[in-house]
Amino acid sequence: MTTAILDAVQVSPFLTEAQAASRLGVVPKTLRNWRSARTGPPALRLGRSVRYHIEGLDGWALEQTAA
Repeated sequence: MTTAILDAVQVSPFLTEAQAASRLGVVPKTLRNWRSARTGPPALRLGRSVRYHIEGLDGWALEQTAA
């Protein structure tokens, strides 16, 4: 895990789109496509910003490996 993600988690459990994409090993555009198709991890819209709760992101990723 990169230091930027570790720092973000210490401050807030919500990751930016770029941080979430990095954590999953995909590009941000993939997250946008998944969000549009309603197939990706749960996201929260705060104004214009999209955030991913780290527990929701990790839980979604584990469900994908189990399926």
